[in-house]
Amino acid sequence: FEDAGWSLVTVELGRGAALPDNLDDFAAVVVLGGPMNVYQDEAYPFLRDEDRFIREVLTEETPFLGICLGAQLLAKACNAPVMKAAQKEVGWYTVDLTQKGRQDRLFRQLKGPLTVFQWHEDTFGVPDGGTLLVTSDVVPNQAFRIGSCAYGLQFHVEASLDMVDA
Repeated sequence: FEDAGWSLVTVELGRGAALPDNLDDFAAVVVLGGPMNVYQDEAYPFLRDEDRFIREVLTEETPFLGICLGAQLLAKACNAPVMKAAQKEVGWYTVDLTQKGRQDRLFRQLKGPLTVFQWHEDTFGVPDGGTLLVTSDVVPNQAFRIGSCAYGLQFHVEASLDMVDA
C-alpha cells in the first residue's frame, strides 16, 4: 500500500488501541487475522467494537478487505454463521475460483487454481446476498464479496514465503 502512495493507519486492538471515531479520513479498511475466534468476545472484548465498526464500514460503503479472522468478522457482521471448520488448514493449499470469482474485479486477472497460505481452524457461511468467489475441497467457503466493495478472504494473500519461513 505504501509503495502505491497510500498512507496507513494501523490499529492494534489487542494492544489496547481504539478504532477511529468515524470513517471520514479513510479510503478503505483492511482487517487482518489474529489468534482468537470471532465468538470469543468474552475473552477479547474488542471484538464487539470491531463488529460495530465493520457494520459502520458496510453502511458507509467504504471499501473493505478482511483476511482470515477479518473475513470471519465480516461474515459475522453480515449475520452469517462462523464455526469450526471440518479440518484445520495450516500451510499452503490450493483453492479454485468460482464462475463468479473469475468474473469479479478482485480476481479476474488471475488464473486458477491458486496456491495460497492458510492458517485457520474456523470457517464462515456466505452472508445472504453475498457471492462466493473462491472455494476448495477442504473448506468450501474461501472468499466472498458482499455488496460492491466488501471482500472476505479466508486465506492470507499478505503472506510471503519469507514471512512463512520466519
